[in-house]
Order: sequence, then C-alpha cells, then structure tokens
Amino acid sequence: MTDLGLVVVDLPPDGPAGVGPLAAAAEAAGASAVWLTDHQRWHRPCVDVIGGLHAVAAATSRCRLGPCVLQLPLRDLAGTAKSMAYLGALAGDRLVVGVGVGEHRREYELCGHGDRFARRGRLLDAGIAELRERWAPSGDDERLVLAPTATPPIWVGGRSAAARRRAAQLGDGWIPHLCRADWFAAEVPRLAADVRAAGRDGEAFTRAAAVAVFVEEVEPETDPHAWLGRLYDLPPATFARAVVRGTATQVVSELDAFAAAGADHLALVVAGDRPVDHLRAVVAERRARGD
Repeated sequence: MTDLGLVVVDLPPDGPAGVGPLAAAAEAAGASAVWLTDHQRWHRPCVDVIGGLHAVAAATSRCRLGPCVLQLPLRDLAGTAKSMAYLGALAGDRLVVGVGVGEHRREYELCGHGDRFARRGRLLDAGIAELRERWAPSGDDERLVLAPTATPPIWVGGRSAAARRRAAQLGDGWIPHLCRADWFAAEVPRLAADVRAAGRDGEAFTRAAAVAVFVEEVEPETDPHAWLGRLYDLPPATFARAVVRGTATQVVSELDAFAAAGADHLALVVAGDRPVDHLRAVVAERRARGD
C-alpha cells in the first residue's frame, strides 16, 4: 500500500518550538514520514530544514524524515554532508535525503549565488556525487565528515524531464512536487524507461510524489489556492490545477489513483493551517475503505 507522509511547509503557530510537537502529532495520526522544506532566504519566516529535522528526529520514533527537498546547489556540500550524516546517526535508517535545484532565481541572488542559477542542474549532479563520496567509509584522517552508519537514500525532486532522468541515473527515488495523478501516471512509464537506460534496478527505486491536498470539511473557511499563494508569494490562480481538493472521499480517490499508477509514497502538502487534521481525515477515509 502506498504510504503517506506530511510535508511541513510553514512554521507552526508557536514558531520553531512547535516543529517537534507537530511531527509527533503527524506520526500519531498515521504519517509514515515527516518532511521539511528548504529555503534560506524567503519572504516570510520559515523552518530551518536541518535544525527542524533534529526536532523531528527527537520527537518521533517510527516515521521516516528528511528534507523535501534540499536546494543542494545553494549549499556548502561539506557542511551539508556532515549535517545529514549527523542527523542520520540520530535517526538511523529513518533518514531520506531529498535534493533538488530549486525554482526561485531571487533566492539564489539573495544568497549571493545568482551566478549558480543557470547551472544549478549540473551543480546538483556534482553535489549528489560528492555527498555519496563524503558519506563513504574511509580511513582518511583529513576527512571532516562523520560517516553515517548506513548511506541514506537520496530522492531527487523536480517535475522536469531532466529531473526525472537525474533521479533515474543518480538517485534512489524520484519525488516531483505539486503534481496530479494524471500527470504522474503518464510519467511513470517514462521513469521506468529512464531507470532501465541507466542500468539501475527498478525494483529498488522509489516512486514518490509531493501532492498538495485540501479536505474541505476540515477547514471550510480557507481558500487553499489563496493559502498557497501567500506561502509562495504568487497569485492564487497559479495553484488552480495543483491542489487535490474536495471531501475526504474525493481526495482519497485521487490519492488512490496515484497508488494505481505505481506511487510508493505520497508526501502530502496541506494547503491550510491545520495540516495534521487534514492528514487525520485522509487516514480515516483510507481506513474506512479498508486501505
């Protein structure tokens, strides 16, 4: 059965101190993973992905956790490798490292790396290879990175054909962002072809998706498109096609379509102020169906 995770895309109402309790509540509600997003310069306060994941690791015991996704071309690779390795030592085999290029040119510019934006794909390719190299066991005393007890899987984000091919060639999984079931179903055969062309083991490769959801009976007063517009500082109409919305029955029906298309994991991006309540509604509906 396709499992469900929850993506924490906004600071909880009580700020950074609320990240751990939110993660614990998500795990208790049935989340198999808790994900945090990554922005270093943003138009509103947001979670620090590495610090926040430490809170998630401490507050949970069963669910997987990780970034969805690290904007790796914006980061110092040695420091990021060590941070993820240290987190892996705390969380064990629960850590999954999601990576991607990011979509916001202005964020690159504000971080002082505007020159990297046009070549961020090549930088990500090199960055994935460097993470794996730094995590590999070595007797080199000059190494500054704590090697993890087990190399965490790397899932590659992005909806483009280039991102899909990068995942097939370099990653352990693919997790495109804010997609719908019909699009995902069309992409799965292309992904399978990419994995075969790369000489990879398709059975060991994870097919995931980050899906925007909104259960209308949970927050009838909220407009999910406007909510996402405020989150991303974009017009609400940008998200008119992106959100799986409706009753719990309608939302779960589309999540089932992802599962039928071959999704192994769905990371839910709740377009509202009560993410755990939406998750509970989805889990309850799936249980009522016997899923």
